[in-house]
Order: sequence, then C-alpha cells, then structure tokens
Amino acid sequence: TLVTTTQNGCSDSLTQQLIVYPKPIASFTFVEKCIDVAVPFTNSSTVFSNQNSYQWLYNSNVVSTSSNYSNVFSTSGNNSITLISSDVYPTITCSDTVTNTFFVHDVPLTQFSGDTTLCAGDNILFTNGTTVQTNETINYSWYVNANQVATTTNFQSTAIQAGIYQVALTATTPFGCSDISNQNLYIYAIPAPPVLSATTPNCIADDITLSASAEPASSIVWSGPLNYNSINFTNTFPFYVNQMGTYSAFITSQYGCISPINNVNTTITNIYSFGDFEFPNVITPNNDQINDELNLIDYFRTCDDYTISIFNRWGNLVFEQNQDATVSFNGTAQSGENLPEGVYYYKLVFFSGGDLKEGTKSGFIHIVR
Repeated sequence: TLVTTTQNGCSDSLTQQLIVYPKPIASFTFVEKCIDVAVPFTNSSTVFSNQNSYQWLYNSNVVSTSSNYSNVFSTSGNNSITLISSDVYPTITCSDTVTNTFFVHDVPLTQFSGDTTLCAGDNILFTNGTTVQTNETINYSWYVNANQVATTTNFQSTAIQAGIYQVALTATTPFGCSDISNQNLYIYAIPAPPVLSATTPNCIADDITLSASAEPASSIVWSGPLNYNSINFTNTFPFYVNQMGTYSAFITSQYGCISPINNVNTTITNIYSFGDFEFPNVITPNNDQINDELNLIDYFRTCDDYTISIFNRWGNLVFEQNQDATVSFNGTAQSGENLPEGVYYYKLVFFSGGDLKEGTKSGFIHIVR
C-alpha cells in the first residue's frame, strides 16, 4: 500500500499486490574420468517453477541447454564448467549460477624393456618404464599368454620351457585410466652336447682327427691339454704323447644357447720306445709257437725305426733286419741255414719319437732248441 499526504493534511492511498518468486539453487555433480572418456555432469539444481531452462558453459561458451551434459576431453589437467539454472515465471525469470572445477586424468603410457630372446634356464627380467603425465598412483598386472603372473612393478622369472610367449603389462590408475603393452618372448632350448670322436694314431707324430657333430647352424669351442683350443668341427694335426688326454667341446646354437660339455679321450697305440723295455735274452725256435722268434714289432709295440744286427761268437754278422722287414729273427741266418744253439751278440740302433733321437741297445741272446 502507498499513502500520499499533502501539506494541508489531505491524503490518498493505493494498494497493489507484489509477488516475490523463489530463486533456483544451481548445482550439479560429476565423476572424474580419463582423457577421451565422456565425463558425465548430472544436474542436481533445486528449482521452484514448473518451467525451467539450463545453460552449460565451457570456456565461456554455451555448449548445451539440456538438463544434463557430458563431454569428452582430450587434454588432461584442471578444467571448469558452469551451469546456469533458471526458473521461468509469467513475468520474470530467476536464475542461479554455479561453477565447479574438475580434473581430467591422463592415460598411462605403458612400456617395458628387457631381453626377449633367452635360453631355457635363463633369468627373465622386464623393467617397467610406464609413465603417467598426471602423476597418479599406478597399479600393474603382468600376463604371460593371457594368464596373470605378477602385480609387481618389474617382472622376474625363470625361462623353463622353450617356446614363444606373449608378455603383456597393463597399467591402471585409481580412476580407471588404463593402457597395455605387449611383447613376444622367445625362449630357445638348450642344445644337446656335441657328439665327439677321435681317431687313434698308431705312432707318435701320426695325425689325429678330432670330430664333432651337432645341430645345424651351431658353433663349437674345443679345449684340451697344453691349452689346446679350436672353433672347427673337424681338426687334424700331428699328435704327441704330451697331447694325450681328455678333449672337451661345447656348442652354441644359432640362438645363442650353450650346450653341456662333452668329452673324448685320446691316446696313441704305440707310445713306447725300445729304450723303455728290457730286451729278451732267449729264443726257443722249436716251432711250438712259444718264444720261437724275436718279433720286435709285436713284442715291443713300438714305432721306432730300427736296425738290429746279430753276430756269432766270432763277430760275424749272421742276421740283420729293420722296421720294413717281413721276417723276424727265428734262429735262422740271413742265408737261410739254421744257426746252432749258443750265445749270440746283438746290437739294436733305433730312432725314437717324433724328434727321431737315436738310441742303442746291445747284449746277448741265447738260441735254445
């Protein structure tokens, strides 16, 4: 009511009805999400009119007039969005504004490094290099052939069985931002040891051949006495007594896997010299097949070059032979007649070993018939 009064006391009044409308209370909720995932904004405004209107503003621009709003953000970090809620009345529109700040979370960049070519029995180690720009805590899961095997930051294990395995690492933040990285792991079998063989030289300084067979495309390493080493599968060389012993070898497969070691023993058939023996002093050439002759090769089993000369009691040469002879001394003279029983003098000149050192033996031998 409005009352107006003059200075003379005259007055008049006017009464009109005034309507005051309630103002809406703008509010909304949201759930923080990852980049490239829609963030839902849910209108929770309190309104009083049956007719309402809404405006959503992002970067000062109206982006929606719907009651609710969602948007995908491609940049991580802090953002803000504004909601204007309005009650529409017949004569006036009442509005309220609210601005909320929210955070868009980055997706981890999942990556890991390690040796992806191994041999059975090797240690597996993959080092995690995952990062996330927005610095959230990251939870990890490691998978081998789709089976979860670890939740540690890095992954360690032992390569047991040969094969190709897919190793996967997933990285997930508390807000559900997730990424995955995959690599193939190649595990190769340990090769079987090489099969080794060695020839047996007949004499000192004869050649020996060391041979090995193994899986294709492999390489080999030999070792042996006197610091012997070789990387050839077949090796031939002059062989001496001080080289006898055990020779060892292992192979490396084309994938770098090393086999167990195998061994082969070596020897020389005839390693002795005439100088190593006592010379026999009796033969009994009576054809009983026992001690009938002086067979130097069979008796001594030596490879010495030699010449043996046999003399009678008067110093006459009655028999002589060398290593090339086909007949041994059996009590028969070089001329073919049987020598009488008695004592004979012998002289043996021999050359020993690969260095052909000269040696001599002499003494007496009895013929007993």
